Amino acid sequence: MLGEQSIQGNRIETFAQPRDEAHACNMVIGTKQFADWSTADTVRKLSLLFFAEDNPFETTIRSILVDLNDLKTIRNAAVHLSSTTSDSLDSLATRKLGRAMSDTNVYDFILMTDSSTGNNTVIENYMDILKSAASQIANA
Repeated sequence: MLGEQSIQGNRIETFAQPRDEAHACNMVIGTKQFADWSTADTVRKLSLLFFAEDNPFETTIRSILVDLNDLKTIRNAAVHLSSTTSDSLDSLATRKLGRAMSDTNVYDFILMTDSSTGNNTVIENYMDILKSAASQIANA
């Protein structure tokens, strides 16, 4: 947003011209107390306000939107004990592990082998996805 080059020396087309980093942060925050980074679709939409449509933030987040929403489900189950979060985690675990799951807890779930990857645990798989996404954005 400040017009600085990426690691690869490229500049992302921006629609904003903040004075400095603090001003850029205030532009993202707007009238709220802080930016909401917890909802991937909100971050994606914010990127479209400040950058051209093919920006690496939007394209990368869009490509892993399901995974980011899965991580939010895990986070919510870890911090909020309710039937809603428990049911959501059970549904996620059923999908990721390829078998019916009930009464799933976060600790056990993230250390189970992800059926879509073979040998990796669920948490290892998500970490690989996040590292790859960060690399795509940083190297745009």
